[in-house]
Amino acid sequence: MELNNAVVEAITSNNWLEYCGVETNLPKGSNYSYLSNKKVVNKNVKGVKWENICLEERNILTGYLAKNKPELYNKN
Repeated sequence: MELNNAVVEAITSNNWLEYCGVETNLPKGSNYSYLSNKKVVNKNVKGVKWENICLEERNILTGYLAKNKPELYNKN
């Protein structure tokens, strides 16, 4: 997946990436990894694993909308 440089910059300039690469006290068992810099983030979002995560999450959202919000789902 190719990301526009403006998107990457917007994501990395948010405060929620302020501690990128710094271990925190997130609950054990959470599915996360520590990314140390923009180059590592870029590499991860261009991989097949990220593409699969995006597809799976899109499917989950589509399923939810179809089941719970058919008026929104059927708009397009």
